[in-house]
Amino acid sequence: MAVSDVPALRPIEPHLRAEDPPDDAVLVLRGGPLTVEKLLEHARREQRRFSYRGVPMPSLSVDATV
Repeated sequence: MAVSDVPALRPIEPHLRAEDPPDDAVLVLRGGPLTVEKLLEHARREQRRFSYRGVPMPSLSVDATV
């Protein structure tokens, strides 16, 4: 893949929430069987898509529910 074919990183800041989660929030992780390898693979994939403060950002998606 040529450098010109690599998509630009998208800033993650517009997707971040500024408020603290409520005290009774519950963290929910979903997906198939979790392995360290799978978590790293997904974090690296997101690092190729998103940036935080202009720097590539590895990340995992989670939801909080009340």
